[in-house]
Amino acid sequence: MKNRLNNEIKYEDKYDKFGFIIINLFTPKLIDQLKLELEKKIIKKTNNENLYKKNNNFLKNFHKYKFTDKEKKKIFEPSNRFIKLKSKFLKKIKNNYIIQNILIKNWKHRQYKIKWVASLKKKQIKDNVCGFRLSEPKTKGVGAHLDLHVGGKILNDLNVLKSLWIPLEGFDKKYTLNISPKSHKVNHPVKKFIKQKKFISNVFQKKYVQKFKFKRFSLKKGDAILFHPNLLHGGTNNNGINSRVSLEIRLYNKKNIFRWLPNK
Repeated sequence: MKNRLNNEIKYEDKYDKFGFIIINLFTPKLIDQLKLELEKKIIKKTNNENLYKKNNNFLKNFHKYKFTDKEKKKIFEPSNRFIKLKSKFLKKIKNNYIIQNILIKNWKHRQYKIKWVASLKKKQIKDNVCGFRLSEPKTKGVGAHLDLHVGGKILNDLNVLKSLWIPLEGFDKKYTLNISPKSHKVNHPVKKFIKQKKFISNVFQKKYVQKFKFKRFSLKKGDAILFHPNLLHGGTNNNGINSRVSLEIRLYNKKNIFRWLPNK
């Protein structure tokens, strides 16, 4: 127990210092189950089960399938780019002692709500679901941004949420999330945004982003990056030969969620 407590302190200090921490969240078996859930969703959206049956590595080889533009639009439609998290996944998150202790240190409590928010204006909000992203090889990622920009609205509360980024396909530095350690300590100016109609998040100008150092880390299957909402991340190009697939889980602070969540 003594060693475990020492590790917890190190985890919390590392998170506060760098703005993120890599944790082992799910087992490889659970990652495969999440992949299956996403595959089912894509099949349902495209009504193209025959393509899926041809290859067991469907998500990894997504770029090899000849989906029409119409089918791809259905897959990546912002208002439906999520999958449901079953109770076993929610339990894993709830029982992770590293997450618990970081929440307690930062928020003074560990009460949260898992929500997926596509648009606050349109009230596109769901409970206990997570967003997904799928990027084909040599594809450029969304520019550097913050997770303080929720559903098209900029929230100034640094305790509003914690983010979990989880790879399903693509675990080395060619694929993983691009993050800027320690950038969570900076007051990032709104005037440095580039307004883009294509994306809900406000991304920062390249000239501003170049002031920061970014890193990508190799992860193991089941690992997740827990990071601060004010941490610069993004611009994550897929530099590999396979399609990259990841999930985004948001843990919203239950005690201040009423300040920004619209009434249903």
